[in-house]
Amino acid sequence: MNELTRRRAVAAVATAAVGGVAGCSGVAEEADDEPEGSDDEPTSDAGDGSGADDAESDETAAESGDGGTILGELAVENLHDETHTVDVLVEFGSEIEHWSTHELAPGDAGVDLERDWPDDAGDFRVTIRTDGEEIQQVTAAKWNEPDCLNLLVLIGRDGEVRVTGDTDGGPCEDGDD
Repeated sequence: MNELTRRRAVAAVATAAVGGVAGCSGVAEEADDEPEGSDDEPTSDAGDGSGADDAESDETAAESGDGGTILGELAVENLHDETHTVDVLVEFGSEIEHWSTHELAPGDAGVDLERDWPDDAGDFRVTIRTDGEEIQQVTAAKWNEPDCLNLLVLIGRDGEVRVTGDTDGGPCEDGDD
């Protein structure tokens, strides 16, 4: 029980640190194409490279009620031949809506996360931490802000973590375009 509490505390600190760094380093991440940078830097949350203008336009869209994306289904799978622990944090605005930890053994069917985040479109960020070390952040901007987005966090056969997006299926079929 103490280990789980400590793990969640470390994850919260890491998430806060990454969130602070992500807001200030969007341009540097876009210019640096190395996917295996520092473990504390997100690897996939780059805007159009214009820095502060991205943050201002995101805030304006959120305030006016236009834009945003529905976060549909979110699943985590492990194809690697080793067990991995994956922490998933879903944030809408500055509110944490979902936080779970999953230990995935080789050959497990994976996990479909319970949709306890808002059903409405909004600006969200999904933070994934693998084995207490590698952190990735994903927003709808990576997929050009679709109306709805399902995500799959996949630990491949090579042990690398990939996040794929799909705009069909699940809650994304029910949306009005």
